[in-house]
Amino acid sequence: MTMGCNAAKPAVPVPGKKPRATKQQDHDKLSHPSHQQPVSAAVASTATSSNAVVPRQMGQHPEPTRATHNRAARAALEPSIEDEIPLEPAASTIALPVGWQPGTVGNERFGPAGPRCGSISLGGSATLGDVWSKSNGEQATSLDFLKPSYNNVVNATADFLATRILNKTWVAQHDDLAFYAKAPMLLFEANRKQDARTALRVAAKYAERDYTNSCSKVYAEDYPHCAWLWICWAATQMSVDDLANRCFQRICSYQHRLTQSGLVREPYRSAFDFEADFFATAVCAKAALLRNDAARAEGAGDALIRAMDANRTNMSKRKRFNLRWRWHDGFLEQSGPTQCVLQAAETGQLHSMLGFPALVLLELSRTKLVRAPAYAKAALDLLHFLKGSHGVQNNREAHVVAAAAAAANDPTLATQIADELASQMSTKGYTLIDGAEEWETMDHAAEAAFWLCCVNRSLTAPTSDKAQWKTAISL
Repeated sequence: MTMGCNAAKPAVPVPGKKPRATKQQDHDKLSHPSHQQPVSAAVASTATSSNAVVPRQMGQHPEPTRATHNRAARAALEPSIEDEIPLEPAASTIALPVGWQPGTVGNERFGPAGPRCGSISLGGSATLGDVWSKSNGEQATSLDFLKPSYNNVVNATADFLATRILNKTWVAQHDDLAFYAKAPMLLFEANRKQDARTALRVAAKYAERDYTNSCSKVYAEDYPHCAWLWICWAATQMSVDDLANRCFQRICSYQHRLTQSGLVREPYRSAFDFEADFFATAVCAKAALLRNDAARAEGAGDALIRAMDANRTNMSKRKRFNLRWRWHDGFLEQSGPTQCVLQAAETGQLHSMLGFPALVLLELSRTKLVRAPAYAKAALDLLHFLKGSHGVQNNREAHVVAAAAAAANDPTLATQIADELASQMSTKGYTLIDGAEEWETMDHAAEAAFWLCCVNRSLTAPTSDKAQWKTAISL
């Protein structure tokens, strides 16, 4: 999945396309928070924590280009790169959400974006030992599924994963996070709480490890923070706060200190030399929501909106959404599945690269953050783009698109995708990916079944909840 960076294309006028000056304006939208409404004081404040570090001064980097200086002069970046910027996340409080709150944990943290998806509270600061010593009598009753096919898939997948992860001999022979990252959340959602705790204990062993040798290129190369997010999510739901915080700190190391965008390939090291990514930014926002860090959630949400605004012409005229950008180059005009999403393509598209950000933006829109209405609009615009994409209803990677559509009260799109996914998993079992290795089968099955749970919870939410959500996004 590692791809090179194309050289900048020459400014040759093409009929029907935007002039270079307009492209530069779109580029500026990506890089400069000042193009947005003012962020909260928590975002703009200078770090005073003893954990704060001073980034490299400008003189220690290669001399920035004149264009970089001009952009900085125009845009008044905040906070200043001369300021101290905290390396570790600082706790802050997210305002209570507008309308109903999905997946609350003790009325403070947000869980999955589906209505009450995976909500439970085991008390304050539980440790790993405290959580796993709970009796199996805590197991909840079975889920009330909208359709039997969803129920069959979720239960069969939970059994498929549990028989492996609960087997110590099997675990000893499969020493790779790719087998375990997503299983705890599915087992939790399937109301197999004791199994979920055991799976989380297995996954927790990998929280401090690097994944450069993982059999999953996704975790080993561009998106290690994706694996940490799933562990952080499960640990938050089960109130294993120490584990959740450790994962969150590692995710935060991939969030740009100035633009708040999510980074790929390597943690933040330089204000100007980085590669940012739309999906990675959503990962940072979701992690911040889970850990109740308003400043980081708001910063990442605003970065998502800037990327949306810079993509408007691409979406309307080119039927394309660019996913990657750099400070000097703007969008990377590449055509790989992690570089862009093409509406006209029948196959080969990772619709989850937009579906998950849409879901996160919906969740942000339910808070009382200043730009909540803008987050709602951006989420619905993303879903509109995805709805017009060819092949989305049959794409095995569109599972999270179904969850986002259900959360946005679009049952038609949600059930079209979810029904097809459930049918494929029922017919083909867990081998939806031709030639897939065992880790890939387990990883995809866990995530697909999890999002089916979230689709179901959203579609079966009380009518009053849906009415409150519909009111919220119309504000």
